[in-house]
Amino acid sequence: MELTKYRSQVSAALDHMTVFLRQEQTKLMKLGRTVAEKPRKLREALRARENDLRDLLERSLDPIVVTDVGCRFVAANQRGLDLFGVSETNMRMFNIDAFVSVGQMSYIDGNSTPFIGQTERHGLCNIKRLDGGLRVAEYFFIAHFVPHRHLYRFANIKTVRKQFHDERTHDSVNVRARLYLIS
Repeated sequence: MELTKYRSQVSAALDHMTVFLRQEQTKLMKLGRTVAEKPRKLREALRARENDLRDLLERSLDPIVVTDVGCRFVAANQRGLDLFGVSETNMRMFNIDAFVSVGQMSYIDGNSTPFIGQTERHGLCNIKRLDGGLRVAEYFFIAHFVPHRHLYRFANIKTVRKQFHDERTHDSVNVRARLYLIS
């Protein structure tokens, strides 16, 4: 009788243990699937973000340029190329700091903290084009729009034209260069 009692207790304990082990096995399998799917989900999210960037470059009416973490141009729409006066062929030879003075965009001068995540900034800057022309524009900057790629969008662009003006004094002529904004 006692043997039967112990057998039934052992059998109940084994059944209970079996149920517990199956539950734990199911949890481990779900965790394994989650871990296995994470890289795939990250790749899909990155691919979606890269597609968003391509669409933005194709459809935007504003000049847009993309730089790498070293501020070197890696992509631009045609309006962005026109703004800086560069071609798509030679844009990769330039950093944005070749066109924008240090200090106008605080993250370019290297004295700011590194960006982690998508940081957004905006302000005004003077753009010295490759042909010597000068533009003043409002910029919108998003760090790490795509990992290791920064996005710049420019708006409200004004052309700065040099105009020479004669100022006559008693016995000499001074020529002064004055900058006038043209809308």
